[in-house]
Amino acid sequence: MTSQTLRRALCVMGAFSAFVLGLGFPGTAHAEVAVNVTMTRITQDAAGLTVTGSVTSTGDKVDSVEVILWRDGPRLASPTDLDAVLASDADSAFTSSHVEPTKYTLTTQNISAGVGPFTLHATWAQLGMPNNGVYLVGVDVRAPGADPSAQPLARERTLVTVSGNATVSVATVVELTSTPSLLHGAVFLDEHLVREFSGRLGSLVELAQGENVSWAIDPLLYHEVSVMASGYEVLVDGQLNTGRSSVAAQEWLAKVDALPKSAGYRLPWGNPDLGLAESLDEDAVAEVFPFDAVTLPQSLATLPLLVRAHDGRGDSAWLDVAETLQPAIVLVSAAQSGTLAAGVLVASPAAVRGMDGSSSTVQMTALRAAEDYIYGPALSRIVDDPGQAQISVQGEVPVLLSDLANNVSQPMSLSVLTGPTNPILTAASMDAATYMGGGIALYESLTDSHDVVRQLVASQRLAALSQSWGSDSDSQTYTQAVADWVTSLPQAVTLTAPPNVTLTSRTGSFLVTITNKSPAPVYVKVASSSSSPLALTIPTTDIILVNAGDKVPAVLAPRVTRDGDTEVLVWLETSAGERIGAATTIPISATQTAWLAWVIIGSAVLLVVVGTGLRVRTMAKARANQEPRETQEPQEPRESGESQEPQETQETQKPQETVETGEVKSD
Repeated sequence: MTSQTLRRALCVMGAFSAFVLGLGFPGTAHAEVAVNVTMTRITQDAAGLTVTGSVTSTGDKVDSVEVILWRDGPRLASPTDLDAVLASDADSAFTSSHVEPTKYTLTTQNISAGVGPFTLHATWAQLGMPNNGVYLVGVDVRAPGADPSAQPLARERTLVTVSGNATVSVATVVELTSTPSLLHGAVFLDEHLVREFSGRLGSLVELAQGENVSWAIDPLLYHEVSVMASGYEVLVDGQLNTGRSSVAAQEWLAKVDALPKSAGYRLPWGNPDLGLAESLDEDAVAEVFPFDAVTLPQSLATLPLLVRAHDGRGDSAWLDVAETLQPAIVLVSAAQSGTLAAGVLVASPAAVRGMDGSSSTVQMTALRAAEDYIYGPALSRIVDDPGQAQISVQGEVPVLLSDLANNVSQPMSLSVLTGPTNPILTAASMDAATYMGGGIALYESLTDSHDVVRQLVASQRLAALSQSWGSDSDSQTYTQAVADWVTSLPQAVTLTAPPNVTLTSRTGSFLVTITNKSPAPVYVKVASSSSSPLALTIPTTDIILVNAGDKVPAVLAPRVTRDGDTEVLVWLETSAGERIGAATTIPISATQTAWLAWVIIGSAVLLVVVGTGLRVRTMAKARANQEPRETQEPQEPRESGESQEPQETQETQKPQETVETGEVKSD
């Protein structure tokens, strides 16, 4: 075998070996271990702490795992400490404050086959919890004998509160809010409220009927339901469909109206994210948050105003914005309960989620207990989800919010506020709501009033910034739908013209009709252009006011210099000269023969009138010259030298006298 042949054989064998190794062998496959751990119960007694739960395999089957109970970090004594732990990374081996991991590895339990329940117990001394307070506790799942500092296979953390016999006065405030859906008039973007009437909103309004339960409602939600109750439409793929759930809206509204007003509050219209306003000046705040331009439902107008920070987070800058609304109560987290100098109640955040965002009852209960201890002895809690209402913590004394506000401690400094505020939305949503897609500018020019348009879209602007939106994209979907409507408003102002016009006079005119189907009065003028400007032009009209829902005629007076056929385009303009809608073509025929005929006819009529007048005048003069003179006195004889009238003249007059007296005389 030559050396070249040998090299080729070795290459083939190497390639084959690589192929076989690439395939691998079943007996040497590496198992991908993946498990979940869940705490199902946490109990405390004089002896210590007991945690029960289960481990579930989500990957390849493993022979066994080790479950470890630990306690980490110092005692949590302030809202700042609590916020830091809630914001810490659950995936790290331990929090940054954990120094000696093995010190807190208190109880282990091996679970065969990688799945099964566990029960772990530790005394208070083992846990290092000699004093009352809030502590971070967790359960790790590891492979047996694994390095304690290594990343565990699974982990769940929770908060454990040691409070002794301390009690906390808690005011539960049921918040009746929902994602906005009303676009304009009685047109809705969707019908999600219908599902909530028998779900979330239905459960919340029933909870609000309980004893020592306060409630707060978004006036926009009340308005939306009122509109639905009276009949509504839904925009689906650009088409309006008749809504069919007015009865459900009526029933839910009746339940709200039956709630005790002594326990009720109203939220700002739309319950907007006021944290967005911290960077705005006073004028900009009034423009972006136009609360003064909305009209409250009559049944809510007398309720005191309640303003709350999202998830309880708020600082002095946020409070400055909130106080511009002159609320009766502001709910914002602080190091201690009490009132500010302005009489604003300071309270705890809402336990919306448990540790690491968990929604389990165990975790939410643990977080509520931690809040009770840190924010006590008096606090309020917002409940906007039925599941939160089912969580009860021992040591709480339920009171009405009004009772809590009257029994809090002395006024406190702004330095106790927890801030900074973290708005749900961003400036992008705020800008979109302000300009509504740019359609507002044209309609403002058409109505010639910034205030009219501001009031027209005030509700939609506040709705677009609601705290109920989950993100900018959700908010801007609604904003775009409103922007499409605002953009269509100028198109609701139309011009109707005759199909053709025939002019038989150089100073003739004809009518066009302006119709305003938009929701506000508009100021327009009719402009035009001619295909033959040397023969015929139409001057632009003066500015015309057309109220909402009205039709107004406008007179167009063409200027004609010669006869012929001309096409004229007419359209509407704003008072500033901005064009509105499409132009309308009007064929105009001007006939000079007709003008001459009218001139001849007019001249003939004039001649007849003048001639008749002259003849009448001539005949009148002739009759006047022929009138008798019997009324004249006899003349005295004239002196010599004067001429005498002929005698026969007098004699010829006598028979006329005889005739006039009826007497007949002969010579």
